[in-house]
Amino acid sequence: MCWEELYCAASKNITQNSICELKVLKVLNCYNRGKIKNVNHLLDLRELYCCGSGIDQDGIKNLKKLVIIDFGRMCDITDLSRSSDTLKEINGIIIKK
Repeated sequence: MCWEELYCAASKNITQNSICELKVLKVLNCYNRGKIKNVNHLLDLRELYCCGSGIDQDGIKNLKKLVIIDFGRMCDITDLSRSSDTLKEINGIIIKK
């Protein structure tokens, strides 16, 4: 499949297996989708909205092109150094460089 954006926050049917074949996503909104835990295969991902998902530090360790990430307050993501050159917004806060 060749989608660039996927908004699956409202879909209870989207799981890790559902997204494993997607490779070229630029935007993924998986708010409250606890069944999605790993997006490392989405190497071109630019925007990730994952508050309430099952994504943790290990699930984003290969992402180096993120520009925007929103993981909310309760998350196991603590290190964004792999995307530090490209990140411009974290949890709605603009990063000035």
